[in-house]
Amino acid sequence: MAEISSLGGAILPSVATALGANPVLGIVSMAANAVQQKQASDAYQKQMNMQNKINQANVNARLKELNLQEKQAEETRIKNLKSAIAKQKASFAGSGISSAGTGSSKSVITGFLSNSDEEKKQRQELSSLKKQALQEDLARSTESNLLKMSQKEQENNMKKIFDLF
Repeated sequence: MAEISSLGGAILPSVATALGANPVLGIVSMAANAVQQKQASDAYQKQMNMQNKINQANVNARLKELNLQEKQAEETRIKNLKSAIAKQKASFAGSGISSAGTGSSKSVITGFLSNSDEEKKQRQELSSLKKQALQEDLARSTESNLLKMSQKEQENNMKKIFDLF
């Protein structure tokens, strides 16, 4: 018990000195600082949360755009493939070669299909990489914002501690 009162006796004069000549004004000042820091922290957190939402919306819009581009590219690929096959069949017919799916005509058309499928596969891989990069950028941005909020909170905690002295 004597240890506690001697400890309290040492702390109270230090706090009174830190609070200044008028302890009530010092306490009011500390409370006001704490409120200001809390308000600033809350505002900063709202700002970071809003930035995260904006980033997510931008990524969603970009993903939608990529999906639309994929769909349009696939439609164009199919249209071009049909056109190329029709032209080749017409060319075979004009040369007197049967386009009934036998021999060299079948090989040429199979080549068109194979090339078109390879083009589709490459385009899908590229699109997948773009989507993955967007998601990774969003994750990094969100993590960065969380780190900034954490750092800001730590700064505010340190200010609270130093305001006591």
